[in-house]
Amino acid sequence: MVLAISFCFLLSFLTFLFSNKKAYWFVFILLCYIWAITSYNAIQVLISGNEIEQVLISNFYFGPLLIKIDKLTALFILVINFTSISSYLYAKKYLEPYENNKGKYSFSLHYLNFLMLNIGMLLVVMIYEAYGFLLAWELMSLSSFLLVIFESDNVKTLKEGVKYLVQMHISYLFIVTAFLVVYMNTGIFGFEGLKHIVISDTFVLQIPNSFWIFLLFFVGFGTKAGFFPFHIWLPRAHPAAPSHVSGLMSGVMIKMGIYGIIRVLFNLPEMALSIGLFILFMSIITGIFGISFSIVQNDLKKLLAYSSIENIGVIGIGIGVGVLGEVFHQPIIAVLGWAGALFHLINHSQFKSLLFYSAGSVYLKTHTRDINSLGGLIKKMPFTALAFLIGAIAISGIPPFNGFISEFIIYNGLFEGLKEESLQLPLLMAMGILGLTVIGGLALFSFSRAFGMLFLGTPRTLKAEHAIEVPMSMRIAKTLPLLLIIAIGLFPIYVFNFISGIINDRFPAIEIQALSVTNSLNWIGVIGLVLILTVVILYFLRKRILKEKSVVFGSTWGCGYKFANPITNQYTATSFSANFKRIATPIFNDVGNVIGYDLNEIFPKQRSYQTQIKDKFESLVIMPSINSLIIWFKKLAFLQTGKIQDYVLYPLFFIIITILLTILNII
Repeated sequence: MVLAISFCFLLSFLTFLFSNKKAYWFVFILLCYIWAITSYNAIQVLISGNEIEQVLISNFYFGPLLIKIDKLTALFILVINFTSISSYLYAKKYLEPYENNKGKYSFSLHYLNFLMLNIGMLLVVMIYEAYGFLLAWELMSLSSFLLVIFESDNVKTLKEGVKYLVQMHISYLFIVTAFLVVYMNTGIFGFEGLKHIVISDTFVLQIPNSFWIFLLFFVGFGTKAGFFPFHIWLPRAHPAAPSHVSGLMSGVMIKMGIYGIIRVLFNLPEMALSIGLFILFMSIITGIFGISFSIVQNDLKKLLAYSSIENIGVIGIGIGVGVLGEVFHQPIIAVLGWAGALFHLINHSQFKSLLFYSAGSVYLKTHTRDINSLGGLIKKMPFTALAFLIGAIAISGIPPFNGFISEFIIYNGLFEGLKEESLQLPLLMAMGILGLTVIGGLALFSFSRAFGMLFLGTPRTLKAEHAIEVPMSMRIAKTLPLLLIIAIGLFPIYVFNFISGIINDRFPAIEIQALSVTNSLNWIGVIGLVLILTVVILYFLRKRILKEKSVVFGSTWGCGYKFANPITNQYTATSFSANFKRIATPIFNDVGNVIGYDLNEIFPKQRSYQTQIKDKFESLVIMPSINSLIIWFKKLAFLQTGKIQDYVLYPLFFIIITILLTILNII
């Protein structure tokens, strides 16, 4: 495995020697080699339960750099590889329209960075030592940045890409700081050092020091995951990136933040109540915030980006339930919480990548992401409409697809907590139930709106009128996650068994297979299969009955008005969510241009109205803080003298100060 990764890493730079098509297939061969080797090892670990440990670099500066695969790592490897396969297959035809505007090396660089992102994510989950982990994390961030700015000739895309890179490096500083704090306390520079943290109350509100260390890690990893209020980059980078990159980033890359949080928690010697409360509350806020903003978006990819924030909140609720179950010594609650979180992590990687691929197909054939400009695409793009519908049902947590399963497990953990005799845990679980219910209801609203405005009704513009279905390779790429969504929904017990193997190591006294939820999952699969078969049978019966009858299409009845058009006789995405927008005004601003008329203007000229939803928290808290920092940095501009002598003196002064502090035993 080490040889495979090293070999592919070195060979990847030969990509620039090939033409566009050959470069695509060359990188595809390297990716297949990595996928096969790492997936084989991951499956072996999940089946046998034996961890794999190999030396990546024997004489690294800090000692040997190891690759280690345990069951948690194995699960993430399979999630990374499966989504990477569908994403790369989707990329070939999606990028074809750019061939006339892009140079040869643009495509080679794009394919190379796709490979580097795949390698970076795999190394992130396989390396435990901080130095190697941080190198892999940086490789992942830089390669994803270069993928996001594929359309770098667009100034807005480049600007959003740079913002993404800056925020990733801010989060990187928090992760480095957290590892350094662990090193200073334990002498171990890595995740293993967390096991030796001494749990003691600190002078700050008598909260254990483990919480403050976790908080440093949470800011770093939570920024990558998209937790509120560190989510600013996510709804900006996803619309800027190509759709296959958005699918990979949302489906998998943001889960690297979740991986980091879980790895930290699994290594802590003891769970603290403060950690459980913090995760649960932050996750509920993140979920409600994300889906609320998703509802009011007219940009299709922004809508999906905000729903990713919502699903991170759902995963976080599962983690919070798991932590609180451990804190209150309720292992069944903890098992269900952790299992639901990991299950939803798998599920989200599939239905979110499917939705982004479908959004990319719509954009490719209509050249717009504005939902108000679309409509009626179910007749023009039937396969894309079906794929989006299944993804929308799954992400809304409706049976018989996979999204329902993971939320069902989390709900089981929450309701199990209501049985506790003490008052504290049931109150927390009731809050979790309320939060998850609100998130689920709003998700259904958001994706009913999205599907209806995109695919139902009649086309609102010529762009939608002239749309056609995407090529076969893009449909195959969508079929892969689509099949897995259906398979997990019908046979959830098999995935649950894999996940229970991960959790069993943490709770060996609990026989997970004997829990009542396993029997429920079997019945859910059976009922789901019956439901799908019923729908299929009814569809073919209807088709057979109507076979002999002619179908007549006509315009929507306009209540006697003869001059109705598709814009005036249908709801728009904006009007569909208008009532919710009024209710949710405390969290965002609806900014629009003012339309005025001159009193002497007998025949008014044509005018256009535009509206934009802005995040109040970003406007009132984030941006003022950033602007203050910019002002302070501008004050330091006097250091940029342009003289080489001054620039040589700066590091000299730094070395002198470091030596003095060392002599005085300050550092």
